[in-house]
Amino acid sequence: METSIGIAFNDFVMVATDQTCAQSILMLKDTCEKTYPLTNHLLMSALGESG
Repeated sequence: METSIGIAFNDFVMVATDQTCAQSILMLKDTCEKTYPLTNHLLMSALGESG
């Protein structure tokens, strides 16, 4: 299962994702990047099937 969560507060936003790349019951990698900084104030999180 892939997880991404974001929580907005008054002065900041907290974003967390897991780093596991899995397909079916096999774990392909345990250090997969799923969040990408686009600018100083913009972040992208991507989830889905690996490969």
